[in-house]
Amino acid sequence: MELAFNVKVMAVMRRIPVPSTPLYEKGQIPAIELTKIAAVTRLVTLPKRAMNAHEVTQMTLLTGVNQLYAEYGANPRDTASQTEKSRGFSVRQAWDMLWEAGYGVSK
Repeated sequence: MELAFNVKVMAVMRRIPVPSTPLYEKGQIPAIELTKIAAVTRLVTLPKRAMNAHEVTQMTLLTGVNQLYAEYGANPRDTASQTEKSRGFSVRQAWDMLWEAGYGVSK
C-alpha cells in the first residue's frame, strides 16, 4: 500500500540539550542517529522539492538532504549570541558542504 503524503518540503531536527528542559538529560542526538532519521523520513515522505536537516552534517547530505541554511545572529538552540561563531556556518561553508557531498555547485 502506497501512502500519499503530498509533502513538498520536509525537515528533521537534531535534539540539542537545553538545561532545565524535559529532554536535557538525554543529551544531543549523535550525527549518525540524525542521519538515520533523515534517511527514513525522506523515504517515507518522498518530499517533492526539498529535504532539510537541522543541523546539516556531511552524513545527512548523503541521505538526500538538499536544503541547508547559513546561520547568522541569535539562535534559540545556541548559547552564543552570534551563532555564526558557534553552531552556525557561513554561506561559503554551506556551498563547500554541498560541493563535498557531490551536489553540482561551483566553488
